[in-house]
Amino acid sequence: MKKTIALAAALSMLLLAAGCDSEEQKQINAQNIARAKDNATRYIEEKYGFIPSVTNATLERQYGMFGSMPMSEVLVEMEHQGKSFSVYIDGQTENTEGADSYQAEEIHAAVEAYVRERISDIYELTILNSKVTSSFDPIEEDCKYLFTPYYDGGNLKEVLSDAACSIVGICTNTDLSLCSAEAYAELLGQERSTITLYAARSAQGAKQIMPCMNRYYYNKYEKLAVYADTICIMKQDQTEIRQYTLGQTGNIFYYVEGNSPDKAHIRLLDHQQTAEWMSDSAKRVQIPQKSYEVETDQEGFVYLYIPVSELPENQQEMRIIGRSYNTKRQEYCYYESSYVIIGEYCVIETYKSNLSPPEQIAITIQES
Repeated sequence: MKKTIALAAALSMLLLAAGCDSEEQKQINAQNIARAKDNATRYIEEKYGFIPSVTNATLERQYGMFGSMPMSEVLVEMEHQGKSFSVYIDGQTENTEGADSYQAEEIHAAVEAYVRERISDIYELTILNSKVTSSFDPIEEDCKYLFTPYYDGGNLKEVLSDAACSIVGICTNTDLSLCSAEAYAELLGQERSTITLYAARSAQGAKQIMPCMNRYYYNKYEKLAVYADTICIMKQDQTEIRQYTLGQTGNIFYYVEGNSPDKAHIRLLDHQQTAEWMSDSAKRVQIPQKSYEVETDQEGFVYLYIPVSELPENQQEMRIIGRSYNTKRQEYCYYESSYVIIGEYCVIETYKSNLSPPEQIAITIQES
């Protein structure tokens, strides 16, 4: 017991120490910040020919298991003639090797014009990130749209080749199967740069896609299939076209991994049928309001798109319980499935089977 208490105390002290810089380190931090401000000022003067005002500066920190430690890079916030922008630059040495957001709006406008020349019915377009990736939460959002080369109106490829950009466009009435990375070479000069185009099923559906782009599931394209029937992903000389054919049962749409909606059958169960398959552990939750059984003879995920209007009123308190039959062991296993509310639909990702088909999955939606 004493050893446990001592270990906990030592760990607490370690966490405290990790979260606080020593006096010596604080002095180093101050020197790095001061030098970074001077570096940023000279960087902007060399690049644009004017001297900006410094409004704020935040030191980069690297997070680890037991806290964070200061780095030497600094995000310097600046202003010139009413325009605010940022410079990310190292403060350990005197240098003018930075990245800035001063031309971000101009570069974004050029990117949009480039895409619209090739696809006229772009509903919305955005750049999600660019060169600098920060680990420090207070400055992370401000490090997205930073570029190093000067944009002169004709060197878009050079500017973007220095930045790993994720460009996302929402289209309507467009056949994306005709797209190719070669046509967008100016925007794909960097190996990690991508262009993702969504062909919306309707004008209403187009409004639901972009709000998802900054969330953790934006690259789980199947979750957006209820709103987009085709998605084109381009990387340098690679073009991938994904097309989604949905099945429908009543008001519920569904997508079967492998794109064969006829490989799945969905039906609504009554409370008695649900009670029959629930295990003792599953019965610890309340009686379900609705249960759906998904039967498929194909391995892989099945995605359900259930109208929010059919869900319990308290959507934030939902739990989704699933049951999958193991055909090898001749027994059922129970699990909690993931879901996310996207616009007008609740999207449920069922259990992925590594078992021999056929397989049955039941999804139960209920308030906790």
